[in-house]
Amino acid sequence: EVMMALWTVLAMHAYLKKKKIIFVVFATLMLLTKESGIVLLIAIGCWILFEDIYLNKRKFYNKELILRCLYLAIPITIVSVFFIIQYFQQGWFFYPEHLKMVTLTWPDFHGKFIASYGFLFEGQGRYMLVIMFFVAITVFWKALNWHERMFVAVGYLVVIRIYLDYWWHLNAKLMIVLMLIVLAKIFERTFVKMYYDTKEKGRVILLMAFFSFLYFCFTAFNYISFRYLIAVFPFVILTLLFFTWHILENRRWIFYVFI
Repeated sequence: EVMMALWTVLAMHAYLKKKKIIFVVFATLMLLTKESGIVLLIAIGCWILFEDIYLNKRKFYNKELILRCLYLAIPITIVSVFFIIQYFQQGWFFYPEHLKMVTLTWPDFHGKFIASYGFLFEGQGRYMLVIMFFVAITVFWKALNWHERMFVAVGYLVVIRIYLDYWWHLNAKLMIVLMLIVLAKIFERTFVKMYYDTKEKGRVILLMAFFSFLYFCFTAFNYISFRYLIAVFPFVILTLLFFTWHILENRRWIFYVFI
């Protein structure tokens, strides 16, 4: 898991620095270390589409977009050779015992999601980072009006503290849709707003947030083990700290008090 985290961080860094060859090398090593590394490539692919089509209002079919997506396929193509060889030698692409541990039912997903959330965002005092993050947004971020700030705070409490803790047994499909809508609006009011305020910092935070969310959901479907979260751990911490640091740019003492 430590090697997986290392290759993931290095691959993300190479992508953000636009070092394509280095990115391919680290992404390939990441996939060879553990198949779950595909989540990073999916996150980058989703981010590319989201930035070009939604944020920058470009056409879906353009040469730059296609080239950016195609080079993501290079590590997958290289690793596919390994899986093909493994299939002919062992008779399977992915280890069958691990596939049996994947669960797609809502109760299983909910239980593992809550356990992972508790470890990642609340365990070992990390709840202070989350509190700092939302205090910075709702109290000190002047880019949002008061209605937007209250929506972010209340929306978070509804999704995490009320829905996931108390209402999870209600109609699963309806509640999942409502949860995703609230999360999408929070995402738009915070991370997308950050992107428009400062593109250079915003795209880094947005991409890390994309990956963190997708990887978090992936682990909730998979066999739960907190060590699996090591790969996403740096990105969650950096996202919370980076976002808060930007908001408290003129009030650094508050940031240091929280830390």
